[in-house]
Amino acid sequence: MRVYQRAMGNESWTSVEDYLQTPTLIAYQNRYGSYMDYRWLAGHWLGEFPSGEGMMVYRDVAGVTPELVLLDFPPPLYLQSEAGAFQPQALQWGVIIAGIVIIGVILAIAWASVWCWSHYQNLLQGHFGDDKYEHCMMGCMGVAGCPIPLPLGSGLLWELWQWLWGRGSSDWREDALATELGIIKGRGCKRAIIPVRPGIGSPEWNCCDRFCRAVARIL
Repeated sequence: MRVYQRAMGNESWTSVEDYLQTPTLIAYQNRYGSYMDYRWLAGHWLGEFPSGEGMMVYRDVAGVTPELVLLDFPPPLYLQSEAGAFQPQALQWGVIIAGIVIIGVILAIAWASVWCWSHYQNLLQGHFGDDKYEHCMMGCMGVAGCPIPLPLGSGLLWELWQWLWGRGSSDWREDALATELGIIKGRGCKRAIIPVRPGIGSPEWNCCDRFCRAVARIL
């Protein structure tokens, strides 16, 4: 028995898969190689010639494959009528590897951002003599200088956290406001799509510096 295909408008037919059938075994051959379908009551043993290596494919009483079956070789065409019943292992591993790479990239960017935020906090805190200026600069550079910008609301959450743990200051509201204003301004001071921690004297720093000095005078 053979399965043929013919392109629209062509006169000839092309053999896609050839079969040799016995009462319990169907040998099938296609352009990928030679394989066998050994039929059991519970399902099909699909294997490769001549190694015989393969996998048992279980099927329910309606002849439906109950769950995804992963194969290193193509199943016979007559078992592929149920969309999604089979999936090559190479494709599965490709999806897994791609997922690991994407997760790795996300974690790397997140780590770089936390490291970036900590860098600006250590650079600014207590070194410029004006608490409001330092909070504003932290918010501004946390957006203009880090791969993942400091999200709006971070200043308020940080001050509330400090207050809950008994380390907050009496003017925590003004500190939070200065940080939030800096975060808003940071979007306008950003110069690169993915900034790499620009330092003192950079265009990003100078932009934030001018704004935060004005904020410090007001607050």
